[in-house]
Amino acid sequence: MDKRVPSLDLLRAIAISLVLLLHCQEFVTGLSNTSIYLFSYGWIGVDLFFVLSGFLIGSQAFNSKENESSPIIKFLTKRFFRTMPLYYFILLIYIFIKPLVGFPFNDNKIKFFFFLQNFFSPKDFVQSWSLCIEEQFYILFSVIFFKFELKKIPSYLWLMPGLFSILVRLFFYQSGIEANTLPTSAYNYQFNFFAHLDGIAWGIFLASTFNTWSKYKNKMNILAVGILLLMITLIYIGPNNLNSKVILSYQLLAMSFSLILVGLYDFKKIPFGKVIQYLATWSYGIYLWNNLTARFISKALFAQSNFLKFSIYILVTVLLSAFTYYLIEKPTLKLRNNLLSKIK
Repeated sequence: MDKRVPSLDLLRAIAISLVLLLHCQEFVTGLSNTSIYLFSYGWIGVDLFFVLSGFLIGSQAFNSKENESSPIIKFLTKRFFRTMPLYYFILLIYIFIKPLVGFPFNDNKIKFFFFLQNFFSPKDFVQSWSLCIEEQFYILFSVIFFKFELKKIPSYLWLMPGLFSILVRLFFYQSGIEANTLPTSAYNYQFNFFAHLDGIAWGIFLASTFNTWSKYKNKMNILAVGILLLMITLIYIGPNNLNSKVILSYQLLAMSFSLILVGLYDFKKIPFGKVIQYLATWSYGIYLWNNLTARFISKALFAQSNFLKFSIYILVTVLLSAFTYYLIEKPTLKLRNNLLSKIK
């Protein structure tokens, strides 16, 4: 494996674990009210992924060399080979293989090939909505960033997309009140590109200010503030992110996770380090596979015990992710590196 930052691996592992717990509710029955309450918070894992993604992709942009002749091409090549091969592989499984085992693909296929499904509230391969937001943002970001040479603009300006998203959500909410169509859940807002840029914006802000905060000696105070803010945020928004709370929820989560990222960044030794590292390495595959696995288990193993269903869900999802990492992700990353070495 490539050299990794242990603290970022830990956050990736936490994020994907939250997503797994959220989706296991599709087939696990008879959970206590406390378990349902806690598992329902799993959706926040995606917002943690947004912050991590913004930080890592932003770091690539800010660390690019000044004299590169094709920075946009390099940036998009890195992004394409990191995300597209596995995405399209699993998309083809959803479209052509899933119907063969009794699960028809219940959506328009064309929009999935062009990453437009988040504008139409996807009905299938639903988890791909977050990837759409990331791809749309990074294409726009790379063009603007490198075209206008924005490395040296004031760092606080990178927070503007997130503040813009607050206004968009406020507009949607007020429009819903006036039209008597007020949604009761953030589900109606979270897919929209313009309404969910908070986490990515904060991640890029962290990348732009890295040389400042990375020098802080005592990051434990920042970690404590981040955890406290996260606890307050979770109590405030509740597990279902209802009604007007959606206006500020994504921004508060992005701030909390950003503070936690900074506070944890210098941690070198993580408990169960190898397990965390592999879980983080395979997290992209786990994210794309887990919904399909959960749906299959809910039908094929309906009468089995919760423990058995949950164990098979985790095992199959992780094994599929590991398999496709070595079959698809790792070879295409090697191909990417070869191509990048030839781009001047």
